[in-house]
Amino acid sequence: MSIGRTNERPLTQKFSQELLESIKQRIVLSELIGETVSLKKRGTDSLGLCPFHQEKTPSFSVSDEKGLYYCFGCGAGGSCFDYVKHTKGLNFKEIVEELASRAGIHLPALPVENDKEESKRREATGALDMVSQWYEENLLLPSAKVARDYLSSRGIEESLQKRFRIGYAPDSPGNFVLQMGRKGLSPTLLENLGLIGSDRQDNKKPRYWDRFRGRLMFPIMDRAGGVIAFGGRALTEVMPKYLNSAESFLFHKSDTLYGIHELTKHRRKIGRGTVGIVEGYSDAIRMWEHNIPAVAPLGTALSHNHIQ
Repeated sequence: MSIGRTNERPLTQKFSQELLESIKQRIVLSELIGETVSLKKRGTDSLGLCPFHQEKTPSFSVSDEKGLYYCFGCGAGGSCFDYVKHTKGLNFKEIVEELASRAGIHLPALPVENDKEESKRREATGALDMVSQWYEENLLLPSAKVARDYLSSRGIEESLQKRFRIGYAPDSPGNFVLQMGRKGLSPTLLENLGLIGSDRQDNKKPRYWDRFRGRLMFPIMDRAGGVIAFGGRALTEVMPKYLNSAESFLFHKSDTLYGIHELTKHRRKIGRGTVGIVEGYSDAIRMWEHNIPAVAPLGTALSHNHIQ
């Protein structure tokens, strides 16, 4: 069969080609794809309905011999790495880890000291983790009683508050920048992460303003459980009722689902079971309380990227 080009080349910067090829050779592609697509043997290949577009006549072909798949209807094609990428939306490091585990291959530690992108991400997630801890500590203060009362009214008890790292942003103008400065976080970094804004006039020193004040804070996490942004719920009549961090290099609302870290943590237990899609943070948390896997979009319509 004719196989389309794969997307592996730009994704292999951190792994040797020998390692990737070894993983690929140990993966039986029809078994991997067969977990979500009904395949029937046709000669040396397998055929089924394409998972990437709607069709009534099977045009999706899988070759275990070549380790590649191809759809003659929409042109989607590639290897096991591409398939996991486009069906699970993982980054390449997560893809390699998942397939290596499946193949029974131990991955070597990756050198990241000279990786500027990885270093930038680690600095950002480290900063956001510090911010999240500060919000969590604030939730315990007397001034946060209104936030604790709201959580109680929604049935979100202390164990769930800790599990989802819920916190509180005090209604104190300028206090956030001051407190984070004491922790070594610069206003520039905080602004790049969408936590504060600034007013710059002529050559004067910029005036910074807190994006979140007097709000119940829900950290938004990536699949690994790292904080990438926040969602804040107003506890008064101030609008908007819900406010997210501004978009950053870590955070894009249309690609992010609240609660995805819980799905990842429990994915082996969940398997191919049902996952609920609910409207808000509190709804998702209450579903998890009752052992029902659930995620929530962040104030946007459910997108194709969300479904992936």
